[in-house]
Amino acid sequence: MACIDPTQLNKLRNLLDELSDTQATNAIYFSWGNTHQQIADMRNVTPVSVRKSLEEARKKMGLNSLDSLRSVVTTRVQVHIWLACSQLSMSCLQNQ
Repeated sequence: MACIDPTQLNKLRNLLDELSDTQATNAIYFSWGNTHQQIADMRNVTPVSVRKSLEEARKKMGLNSLDSLRSVVTTRVQVHIWLACSQLSMSCLQNQ
């Protein structure tokens, strides 16, 4: 079960600003391979509410499937990490 520090989770939720905090959190955990049951256990909710939240997120983002939602979330997180690393590298090069 993949879980994350709340501070880091807040930063990642900002990458999904079109979603509510609950939808973004569930989508992030789902994109990391957690099942509806695992997400429900982490968040103290029911798997049905997780499923409903993910479906609402999918619709808000205009996607056709939960697999598409997983892909979009994963891509946004990866791009965010890449940009952060890129900026850090440029900063290090400029300071040499």
